[in-house]
Amino acid sequence: MIICDMIFNFFNLRDLFKPFVCLGCGVKSKNIDLIGVNKILSDGNSNLIGLLDEKSLLLEKLNTEWGDTQRKLSFCEDELGKYSREVNTLKIQIDDLIKQIPITDPLEVELNTKYPAVNVLYTGRRVVGRNEIFKVDVRGFIQPGDYYIQKIVYENKWREIPDYEDKVIAIYKWYKENLYGYKSDDRLYNNLEMWAYPWETLSWRSLKGKAVGDCEDASFVQQSLYLASGVPYYLVRSSCGNVPSGEGHCTNYVYSKTTGDWRHLNSTFGGGAIPDKLSGFPTTEDAYSGVDAMGIKIPWFSMNLKLAFSGGITGACKKQFKKRFIFV
Repeated sequence: MIICDMIFNFFNLRDLFKPFVCLGCGVKSKNIDLIGVNKILSDGNSNLIGLLDEKSLLLEKLNTEWGDTQRKLSFCEDELGKYSREVNTLKIQIDDLIKQIPITDPLEVELNTKYPAVNVLYTGRRVVGRNEIFKVDVRGFIQPGDYYIQKIVYENKWREIPDYEDKVIAIYKWYKENLYGYKSDDRLYNNLEMWAYPWETLSWRSLKGKAVGDCEDASFVQQSLYLASGVPYYLVRSSCGNVPSGEGHCTNYVYSKTTGDWRHLNSTFGGGAIPDKLSGFPTTEDAYSGVDAMGIKIPWFSMNLKLAFSGGITGACKKQFKKRFIFV
């Protein structure tokens, strides 16, 4: 019944059949206007075809738009994939950069700020070819990047020793056995006081068979070897001052994390066996008490690769200091 109503409504047949009633009702029917029915059917058919054409065009348009949407979606997915790869690459690069950022050891800050930092110039060097004094920053005598220093470190594989205290002992022993030779500056350079750079000290091997020099020359080569092998710079210092006897001396101190104090590795060695552990070397206190005859009892200054330190110079040693150095 519902379907019939739809057909009648669509083809406008309801008005046409109004005159007719069901024969079962006993009412006479009028003659059916077949021409009118055909016309209505024809018009309905045309309307249906037009509607179908319209719907077909709409469907075609929707298919076209859907295809465009799919292409745009595919493009967006490609772009998203590209950006995702770029983001991942940036993350990797950032992680690499973060790994390169040096992590500051709190001990570095502590040791580098305990005493006032100063600029110390050495006044014993002359410009080559001219009789002219050239004042040199004392930190420049420590040269871990020097080719000859690096070569020695590489040949002995000291970088492979994991513990820095063991590394220091290995280098110190090797230096005494293979390089060390003491000669005063007046015998080497015809100069009462001449600080040499590590390469200058090492150059004597070709003539003397040893890296000859006096206390500061050996100190600078040894400290350069320690740093080149991977020992943190702030754990090593060359210290200049007076030993218990009153004589001037330049030697090395290495900070032991095991014992929590500075240990004296005499740059000119002296007699006796070399301890196997850093904790077996004299402390700074041993110089004050006179136990360490070659330790620095009255310091003028000390220095590592980056900084020089001094608490000030007073008394008789001030005159000794002024013969060779100036604070600026």
